[in-house]
Amino acid sequence: MKKVHESTLTHKAAAFICGICILLILLITATQAVCYWIPGWWRNTLDDSMATIDGVTAPFFTEREKSHLADCRELFQGAIRVRIMAILLFAAFVIYIYMHNGKAGTMRLLASGYYKALGFTAIASVIIAIFCMIDFTHVFTVFHHIFFDNDLWILYPDKDNLINIMQEDVFSDAAMWIAGIWLAAAALAAAVYYILCRRTVSEED
Repeated sequence: MKKVHESTLTHKAAAFICGICILLILLITATQAVCYWIPGWWRNTLDDSMATIDGVTAPFFTEREKSHLADCRELFQGAIRVRIMAILLFAAFVIYIYMHNGKAGTMRLLASGYYKALGFTAIASVIIAIFCMIDFTHVFTVFHHIFFDNDLWILYPDKDNLINIMQEDVFSDAAMWIAGIWLAAAALAAAVYYILCRRTVSEED
């Protein structure tokens, strides 16, 4: 009996991780959609981009700005790698759950695990959203301290063009778009899980 109970908990934990993986995949995809798929939102930066400002023609970005943009590109490429790992982990756990619970049992576990992961993520997202509304600048700064190991992201309006064209409002708007797309996709996934779960149970009956 104890082994059965432990096995059930293991399967539920695996299903919860599957739910987290799906939400992570959707979040990274939503970020990619906003930054790269929406026309005009984000453009590639060329090292030889030139501009004439106050009668002076010079490279638009300084070496410091170019280095930070390179860091941003590496961060996003890292996110893509994380998405690939999340997909593989999801597939592995689905196979593991299916081997022990069959089709109907697997669908019930995956649906339950996703709903729990969604609830957990929703609570965490609300807390983050509240902090953003209170002090977005602080959250923005903490984000950079977590994901960057240098201070190249600290730019100055009188020296750096990047901060003048990518002001805080741009990032807050992007965050709202990403959150909106993510929430819509997460809700759709929840609906799909509900439909598939009911259909699987009906077929079993």
